[in-house]
Amino acid sequence: MKLDYYSPYMRYIEFLNVSFKDNWDRPVHRWYRFHAGCSAVFPESVMDFLRVGKEATVLDPFVGSGTTLVCAKLRGINSVGFDVNPLYVFMSRVKTYWEFDLADLYTCMKTLMKDLSELQEFGNVDVTNIPEYIWRYFEWEILCKLSFIKEKVSKIKGKRKREFFLFALASILIDVSRVHYVGETIVFDKHSKSNVDVYKRYRNKLKEMLTDLKYVQNVEGKGKAKVKRCDARNLDSEVEDSSVNFIITHPPYANNYNYLLHDRLPLYFLGYLKKPSDEKQLRNKMIGCVTKDKASIDLEPSLPEIKELASKILSTGDMERCGTILEYFHSMDNVLRIFHKKLRKQGYCAMLVGNSYVRGVMIPLDILIAKMAKKIGFEITTVSKVRDRGNGAFQHIYNGRLYESIVIFKKS
Repeated sequence: MKLDYYSPYMRYIEFLNVSFKDNWDRPVHRWYRFHAGCSAVFPESVMDFLRVGKEATVLDPFVGSGTTLVCAKLRGINSVGFDVNPLYVFMSRVKTYWEFDLADLYTCMKTLMKDLSELQEFGNVDVTNIPEYIWRYFEWEILCKLSFIKEKVSKIKGKRKREFFLFALASILIDVSRVHYVGETIVFDKHSKSNVDVYKRYRNKLKEMLTDLKYVQNVEGKGKAKVKRCDARNLDSEVEDSSVNFIITHPPYANNYNYLLHDRLPLYFLGYLKKPSDEKQLRNKMIGCVTKDKASIDLEPSLPEIKELASKILSTGDMERCGTILEYFHSMDNVLRIFHKKLRKQGYCAMLVGNSYVRGVMIPLDILIAKMAKKIGFEITTVSKVRDRGNGAFQHIYNGRLYESIVIFKKS
């Protein structure tokens, strides 16, 4: 099947590094290593390309770790973000609230670290404030220390302040756990991490966050950011029609990536999940192509190209994956229709998307999203490849054809 859709609309922005690794040295963005996210280069470049001014409102309906909102706030642009994942909402809310009294935060940190030095014996420590399901991911002494910190943080007065200190704790969980990640897979370490200095890592993270707060507080004319939990398919009750100037977002791709697995520890640690059935329930609510329960192969796709791709996947005998692909594009079609309602006339939507392979069938997501948007009534501005993606193994298998693109379209 030939899908030649680039040539009528091609206008390269530039070859960008949109990997989230680019954020790991940037103030605020570096607070949590969100591997499924994108670099701040994406929203920044789009804002430059579309000349987004301070009078505009930017919407990110797949807010993730809040990259777009942080960039907008630094530029003096108001923004609003939504996500169905409660952890992402929490992260974005903390990362976009900078209106603290820094002296008060420093005093609170010193008091907290002094209180933590009280814990000397671990035999009688109550760790029930951490779900039992994730105990196995930590050495016992480390688990006790994490529990003790969490208990002390819960007694800090002021919700915003508690969330700040809790965020710092959640962000070090992987570093002090018995596991590391290879892609999206959890792998237990061969050697014990019982000698990890939890308090030192926590203190260093807090210092990093406080340093970044001092930096952003000195930025003049900052924008306002709002974050709320909501499914991108249900924005009608949250966003007025024709009220948004720009949508800049990084939606989930049509692949088999389990977005919850990579953030499993903080999801359980913060109490958003308590047992595996909670995780399964949240996964089934998310747009994405992880195989789900009761995915239907009877959904009628909006494009014949999608139907053809689904038929190829079905021919491999994988009905579940075929159903999730159809469900993914059905959901994205609904999302694009909502975008059309929420954008003002001459408003733009920019999406960072990546192609993928499902059962050996290539899913050209950038082309399909552009075609779906055009069918709904958008005017396509650009479909631009910005980087090759995937690790060496995948690039070898797929001959380097995994890549990410920026798709920009306008409501005329």
